[in-house]
Amino acid sequence: MQSIYRIQKLRDMLGYMNPMYGGMAGHSPAYIHAVINVLYISGSSHFVGDSQQMADALKDVIVESGGQVLTDKEVVRVATENKQVLFVETKDGCLYKADYYVSDIHPYHLFKICDSGSFPKSYRDRIEGLPSTFSSFSLYIILKKDTFPYINHTCYIQDDYGMVWDYNSYSSDWPRGLMYVTPEDENQGAYASRLIINCPMPFSAVDKWKDSVMGKRPKEYIEWKDEMKDRILDKISVCHPQIRSCISDIYTSSPLTIRDYYNTRDGSLYGIRKDSNDIMASQVTVATKVKNLFLTGQNVNLHGICGVPLTAIMTSEAIVGHNVVLEKINKA
Repeated sequence: MQSIYRIQKLRDMLGYMNPMYGGMAGHSPAYIHAVINVLYISGSSHFVGDSQQMADALKDVIVESGGQVLTDKEVVRVATENKQVLFVETKDGCLYKADYYVSDIHPYHLFKICDSGSFPKSYRDRIEGLPSTFSSFSLYIILKKDTFPYINHTCYIQDDYGMVWDYNSYSSDWPRGLMYVTPEDENQGAYASRLIINCPMPFSAVDKWKDSVMGKRPKEYIEWKDEMKDRILDKISVCHPQIRSCISDIYTSSPLTIRDYYNTRDGSLYGIRKDSNDIMASQVTVATKVKNLFLTGQNVNLHGICGVPLTAIMTSEAIVGHNVVLEKINKA
């Protein structure tokens, strides 16, 4: 991009969607920037209502096909022998056996629950050494009725153009930029009922509280979150001066919240960071050294509503055969 666009401010404006894919200066491959942008140029989509409907729809497909979805079943051990998974054990002591096993958690966390010797040390060291994309501090705002306009697109505020490719740093001038959206409701009218604001933030901002757990964070952390909330509201007030008077209720989440809620390393938004300097080293394949254990999810290929389904197809075809799933999709 630098060789094409000579004006830095123009380059940084064209990189405004950086918060959607965790771009880093000197590291992020051009193809990720291109794929995310072309998806939005072609026409972005969003849910009417909340995104839980996607999870419910997937569950319905599984149940209708004879499967079962189990919740509150934390896996604490993946038992292996001769490079094969024998069973997985959950925190409540249940054992589950299958022909194939698929993991969508970060490989770093998978290694922790697999029996020792499941993976070569060189493989573990490589994966564990891969850096993660940045995290986020978010506000979830319930709006007073008929006070804040519904906006039918994602909005961005960016005033520190020189830092658009360096959101993985944290200092007193945070936030350098933010992204916000008013989710659509059924029979949406002129006014929004909710507002979500996301601000890129590195895990280093909360590193001092990394050993705390949800519901038992120290007072210092709570006070820090309140300060971050006020900074964000100050930033968005530049475009929406009335914002504080529109708020009925407000909730906050930090990189710690994301780490603990989603069990993602360092609260990473988009999993393992791809590196254009050594693209092969940052690639993780769906097949593993354990014959019947496969990987899927945003750490393997690409994140998001585009990348994760594509990776799921790759994982499925590693089990059932090349192009088997794709041909069924194309015929449908």
